[in-house]
Amino acid sequence: MTTPTSSAKATDANTAGANASRATDAGKGKDQNAFVGLGLKVVDTTKKAGNRSLDAYEKALDSSLEYHTAIAAASNVEWVSTIADAQAKLAREISAATTAAARELLK
Repeated sequence: MTTPTSSAKATDANTAGANASRATDAGKGKDQNAFVGLGLKVVDTTKKAGNRSLDAYEKALDSSLEYHTAIAAASNVEWVSTIADAQAKLAREISAATTAAARELLK
């Protein structure tokens, strides 16, 4: 029977250590991939929620502005109606620009 030399023992220990290290790294890779996948799902869900919030904002603003102009038109005072229409138009234009910018950021 031959006994392994000290250099053979060291080589075997290094090989075993390298194999264990690779196995640990592979486990880390799986955990990291799962974490990245979860992060991507969170980002996607957040983007969808942001777009839904913008939709709700646009609908609420439009409804409010329609009500605003309807009341102004019912006043039978021309200048009040004109100012209310101009104000509603400005609010719609600003809203359209800001929501478009927000939607671009959510892409």
